[in-house]
Amino acid sequence: MPTILIIEDEPELVKVLRSYLEQAGFTVLTAQRGDTGLSTWEHKRPDLVILDLNLPGMDGLDVAREIRRKDNTPIIMLTARVEEMDQLIGLELGADDYITKPFSPRIVVARVRALLRRSEAGPSAAQVLRVADLEVDLCLIGGDFRMKTYGAMAPCLRELRRLVPLLPGQAKPLAVLGNHDCIEMLPELEECGLTMLVNDNLPLQRGNEKIWLLGLDDPHYYMVDNVQQACQGVEPGGFTICLAHSPEAYGQAASQGIALYLCGHTHGGQICLPGGVPVITNSRAPRSTAVGRWSWQAMQGYTSRGTGSSSLPVRFNCPPEITLITLRAHEKK
Repeated sequence: MPTILIIEDEPELVKVLRSYLEQAGFTVLTAQRGDTGLSTWEHKRPDLVILDLNLPGMDGLDVAREIRRKDNTPIIMLTARVEEMDQLIGLELGADDYITKPFSPRIVVARVRALLRRSEAGPSAAQVLRVADLEVDLCLIGGDFRMKTYGAMAPCLRELRRLVPLLPGQAKPLAVLGNHDCIEMLPELEECGLTMLVNDNLPLQRGNEKIWLLGLDDPHYYMVDNVQQACQGVEPGGFTICLAHSPEAYGQAASQGIALYLCGHTHGGQICLPGGVPVITNSRAPRSTAVGRWSWQAMQGYTSRGTGSSSLPVRFNCPPEITLITLRAHEKK
């Protein structure tokens, strides 16, 4: 039976919530202070936490920060604060949901059930096998871990913690930030097992041979990409692969002698005309860079359609993809 921890300093509210949750079949733990609530969470490890923000002993935001630093337990923030900034801070710290007082206890029970369903749902065995059976040197992830440019980080981090250990590759997966990802997510993403490249590079070495992998910060919305900085330390004449969220740094990358540019962001248009022709690319780069293989000057590029969706949870004439790229040495004539 799932266990719910309520950290709330209003006794009558705790009594009502406890009654409704127990009637719904949950086991309920309670704490009236932030510090004792955190201690209860550490010792009991409940399946979900209902957390007030205005708490004695330790502020609810600090409690959420400590829980999220150590684990991905679902958190519902329950508070009288109505300011949008408080809600945004709570969601950015890792809360999964936010309910403002006054509220219906039935709504809280429904939100608890929905969150537990999402947290318990993992990838199917068939999906895991299809990924795990691939033999690859490295897995690259192109960013946009969240559905939107704002909101809770916890759901995507929870799924990443499940997914990353199953990814193939002889090294830790490399990833970059997208326009949906805030810089505050960086430590959490690395704790999930990703190596994040933010205008930085990393060599992939096999014997005496090296391939240099560059990762750019978001070139689309935040526009904080810096190809020149990412190239620092790369050996002259080395084969370089640039990973970016979107194709919009194509010109700077080509001018720096990048050999291969890999990106996503456009979703291949997501909603396309028959034949996969994008209606909207959501990119300042040429339409030729919106999907599939392309080239610019001496640089080769590939824009993946990706596996998710953005804004609207639909795709038309644009199936999702996980791309397997095989590099082969050019045969000298």
